Amino acid sequence: MEYHSKFLWLVLVLGGSMKFVAMETCSMTSPCTPLKGGQPFREPRQVRSTDGVFTYNMTVDIAEFTIDWLTVLRRLYDGEFPGPTFNLKPGDQFTLNLINNLQHPDYTGGSENTFRYPNTTNMHTHGLHISSEIPQDSVLIEIGPEESFQYKYRIDPQQPVGTYWYHPHYHGSIHFQSMGGMDGLIVIEDDPASMPAELAAVSCPDNCQHDKQILLQTFQYSPDEESGHSI
Repeated sequence: MEYHSKFLWLVLVLGGSMKFVAMETCSMTSPCTPLKGGQPFREPRQVRSTDGVFTYNMTVDIAEFTIDWLTVLRRLYDGEFPGPTFNLKPGDQFTLNLINNLQHPDYTGGSENTFRYPNTTNMHTHGLHISSEIPQDSVLIEIGPEESFQYKYRIDPQQPVGTYWYHPHYHGSIHFQSMGGMDGLIVIEDDPASMPAELAAVSCPDNCQHDKQILLQTFQYSPDEESGHSI
């Protein structure tokens, strides 16, 4: 009898605990960590050069982003997370009009490598053999709130094909903006004429249905380091 009583008590305790977990909800005031993920895979939007001279207007602004139960406002490229993928070719002339729609005031306190200027931005690429001078890949360019800058990239004709990366690089807000979602891919495409016919038939740039682009980005939404989630 005593054994059965203890067993019944254990079932009731477990039942109460299970009921509590089932009723638990995640919200901004009661965050759940870590994020579970598991949402359908989504490739970045594709922007493609076609004639060797390519111009694109890209905005930086506040936009909503949702993952699991959490909807937040983040600084994003074109309102997307991640930003669009630029598909370019060796020798391309790529003009990027980067339009900063973020607003004043901009926090200006702090020294160079501490948090400051959250609404000031610029652009930096990884892997491209281009000039580090203005108007190409200079990290000294400052695009303040409600300002814009026209980058003029000259992709080297000998640029190796491959998958590269872009992100903001203004000292003081690099980590803040990049961790918020301001990142994207740059793909330098193969010339189909230089590829074996069997490879060109199943890969980009003419047969991209077999390719999947994956950009891993850590999304952190609370001071708790364990809240980070790669998407």
